[in-house]
Amino acid sequence: MQVKKKPTCTEPGYSSSICQICGVEVSREEIPAMGHTPGEWEVGTAATCTEAGQMVQKCTVCGEILATNEIPATGHTPGEWAVTLEPSCMQKGIKAVQCTTCNAVLESEELPLADHVYGKMVTVSPATCVEDGRGEQRCTVCDTLLNSETIPAFGHKTGEWEAVEYPTCTEAGIQKRFCTECGEVLAEEELPARGHAFVDWTEITVEPTCDAPGEEAHYCDWCEQIIETVELPAHGHKADAWVTERAATCTAEGRRTQYCVYCNATLSTEAVEAFGHSTGEWEIVREAACGHSGLKEKRCSVCAASLEREEIPALGHEYTEWETITEATKEAEGEKRRHCIHCGDTQSEIIPKVPKVLGIF
Repeated sequence: MQVKKKPTCTEPGYSSSICQICGVEVSREEIPAMGHTPGEWEVGTAATCTEAGQMVQKCTVCGEILATNEIPATGHTPGEWAVTLEPSCMQKGIKAVQCTTCNAVLESEELPLADHVYGKMVTVSPATCVEDGRGEQRCTVCDTLLNSETIPAFGHKTGEWEAVEYPTCTEAGIQKRFCTECGEVLAEEELPARGHAFVDWTEITVEPTCDAPGEEAHYCDWCEQIIETVELPAHGHKADAWVTERAATCTAEGRRTQYCVYCNATLSTEAVEAFGHSTGEWEIVREAACGHSGLKEKRCSVCAASLEREEIPALGHEYTEWETITEATKEAEGEKRRHCIHCGDTQSEIIPKVPKVLGIF
């Protein structure tokens, strides 16, 4: 037998016999319901100060409630008197007795208004040199005005003299004394014109030239106005170094000029004497050869002009010794030659046949 359905507290179960070959249920047997199993009593709903609670007993297997029992309301537990709303100068307060369990108000009384809280005396209108000021003291909670006082005017405070318009060389100025608090003018007086003054502040307004005077001006150190002018004398020409306009040559004179260093005017012009040729060494123009003469000359080392010429005599041939080229025989003439060692010119001569001696061939 196999249990196919377990019984519960309220419903039966069953077990079956199954054929091991075909799997068909052969028989079934009911298993009766178990019935509830009561557990211990427990609080289902706690009682409060004003409402009853409930005890419950449950089945330990399925949890179903099997029985209930009422728990009576506990009633309030009064606490001590306590302030629940602090009084202020604007609204009354409240004190009450509350239940220590549920905080329900069981009894309450009203508390009277509190006194004002005095703040500091605050200046709302400051005093000036000529007008009183005012201070106020108010409640820091409701801002009610509690006290007020007058702040007396403190009078003007005279400052130092100040120039508001400075005097010039030709016009007077103004100085004033002001109140250091409100700035009101308390006194005023004139500052005298100071007049022109200069130490070394000068400027050349017209530069002197070689032949015309210039002008120097003296200015006031303050207003820069010209106070007086002084004539500066012409400084005259000053000769600069000689400038070669045309250089002298071996055969032609040159020219040089002297100018003024200031105005570049021509101050002096003079001729520069020709310096003549400077004779150099002999130079071969054409080399002498065996058959013609050569040529040498002297030139100016400055301008290369030809100053002197001389002919170099022809060298003439200078031959080597005769060299036999072909020996003479009894049957044929021979030949001999020689050549010039300078130009290579060649001379040749016939060598006569060797004479025959009678009876000998």
